[in-house]
Amino acid sequence: VLNGTKTYITNANYAGALTVSEAIAAGEVVISTHSPLTVSGTVIGSTIGLSASGALTVLDGATITSTAGDVTLSAGQDLVLEAGSAVHSAGAVGLHA
Repeated sequence: VLNGTKTYITNANYAGALTVSEAIAAGEVVISTHSPLTVSGTVIGSTIGLSASGALTVLDGATITSTAGDVTLSAGQDLVLEAGSAVHSAGAVGLHA
């Protein structure tokens, strides 16, 4: 759980996946990993940037919400938005795989 004005996380672990259960910030949320990234819960921020060198998966029931700007999801491999997941953006939504 992360609560703050800006949230930046970089996972440099090439061998292990990163799962985000909750990240909430009044400002931007930027999470990047050199492995697969899974979103299992809520991500809220003014702008959202999630990137993975492996797969990026947003699980059923997970929600990504930007309150003032864009949402960008970037995957080096597969980008998966499971049925029941949601992406809400005050700006544009960018999906890159």
